Amino acid sequence: MIDASNKPSVSVAIACYKHAHFLADAIESVLAQTSPAVEIVVVDDGSPDDTREVASRYPDVMYVRQENMGLAAARNTGIRSTSSPFLVFLDADDRLLPNALEAGLKAFHAHPACAFVSGGFRYIDSEGTATGDPVIPHVVNNHYIEMLRCSYIAMHATVMFRREILDRVGGFDNTLRVCVDFDLYLRIVREHPVSCHGAVVAEYRRHGSNVSSDSAKMLKTALRVLRSQWPYVKGHVRYREAYFAGLRFWKSYYGLELVQQIKQAARTNRPRRALDASMALLRLAPGLAGRRTVRSIGWRSRSAARRGRTLLPEQIVRHLQRLRVFRPDPPPPGQVDMGDLQRVTPVSRRFGFDRGLPIDRYYIEGFLFRHAGDIAGDVLEIADNDYTVRFGGAAVRHSDVLHVNHDNPKATLVGDLAEAPHLPDNGFDCIILTQTLHLIFDTNAALRTLHRILKPGGVLLMTVPGITQVEHGVPGNQWFWTFTDASVRLMLEALFPPSAVDVETHGNVFAAVSFLHGLALHEVSTAALDYRDPAYQVIVAARAVKPCQSA
Repeated sequence: MIDASNKPSVSVAIACYKHAHFLADAIESVLAQTSPAVEIVVVDDGSPDDTREVASRYPDVMYVRQENMGLAAARNTGIRSTSSPFLVFLDADDRLLPNALEAGLKAFHAHPACAFVSGGFRYIDSEGTATGDPVIPHVVNNHYIEMLRCSYIAMHATVMFRREILDRVGGFDNTLRVCVDFDLYLRIVREHPVSCHGAVVAEYRRHGSNVSSDSAKMLKTALRVLRSQWPYVKGHVRYREAYFAGLRFWKSYYGLELVQQIKQAARTNRPRRALDASMALLRLAPGLAGRRTVRSIGWRSRSAARRGRTLLPEQIVRHLQRLRVFRPDPPPPGQVDMGDLQRVTPVSRRFGFDRGLPIDRYYIEGFLFRHAGDIAGDVLEIADNDYTVRFGGAAVRHSDVLHVNHDNPKATLVGDLAEAPHLPDNGFDCIILTQTLHLIFDTNAALRTLHRILKPGGVLLMTVPGITQVEHGVPGNQWFWTFTDASVRLMLEALFPPSAVDVETHGNVFAAVSFLHGLALHEVSTAALDYRDPAYQVIVAARAVKPCQSA
């Protein structure tokens, strides 16, 4: 158990190989922590640059040098060279945000049985400038299943480990040169509880010499690591499903990168690189990866396609033609291949519930995860309190469930939001309203009720459908509306101060098509879902805060 009055100590181990020019940034990000590290060790993995000189500028930093043995061995040296009960591993080209260690310790205090806790990160460029939106995993349970499907922790420095667990599982696998984190995560989450928190705690620097840029090596090793789990998953139906989804994910993810390498090599007249990438694609991701990822892209010009056909062996060209690599992007009129989606009826008419978790739930649960800190005190949810329990946990003092009639045994309150004078004024610290407003004809009246029953300072967390199937034939449920970010903002700002309203959209054309067909989350790439195109709003989410002094 963690004693909040006596904060436990944390060590940070920084592995460095040929990244001395970034090392000072990494060290200073650790020194700037709001909850200081008691030990900082730089492990020089036989780097030929001036790693020692950079580390020596910082008197509080321990320097350890070893022969070049790879990242796993360097991290294991970091474990042996420190003694704190908690550890964070940082690469020399990355940075921690100032709240990183404090957020990790708070998460361990909230979840004292966990083997590790993890947060989010953001990308930075080689100069250290932030690029794009933060990446924040929002896995609440079934962590082993989600880790099998894809390594949902995409950046190792977001993780704080409990030392005793690292010792118990034997640390990192020294036989691996890449995917060392993925392997360790799988071995830990298979046997131990872990937790995600919503804080963004690290920065992942993208530059030309990232280890993960070798797509063929990454794919080969990711498949090797995942296949090592087969003895543990083969007797469990849900584990097997996640395992095979993981195989598809890695082949799709790195298969697409290999295709891009082939195209780039053809454009720049580098036949050897094109050949190596082609052979790796055919060996590691034949068929499935090719047809599902490559058909969606093509050579940017016909001249590039001609160069590709000239540079590559004939048998490889024939195979890549079957996989539709040598095609203009976008495909010319009349040559679009719709594949399994060439149909006038959807794959599922139940939004994907009959196939797994619907795609819109990825966005909804991600939104709630990021705002889990709002779900506290007296909380109201519609139809059931699943999200209240999952995301609020011990912070919830009292949970109420509202339903439109008495048929729901979970309901503690009954009423129609559009006409509910019996609901108490200023009664709730948080209201969770997911995928409900479209079923209410008088939306403005419903929002007035929600505003009235929120306590001053209370938070409304709301999601509504944008691009969607329309459900018919469900007794008591009539689907009246779909929404856009503009309509949601106007409705909320009629009641809440504009500065207290945040509206966001989620989706893109891929997400919209997949959701309209009713595909389940495990059937698509979450990396593709994360791209936001405001022209394709699958889900609109909003957070609105009632002023402490209501007008």
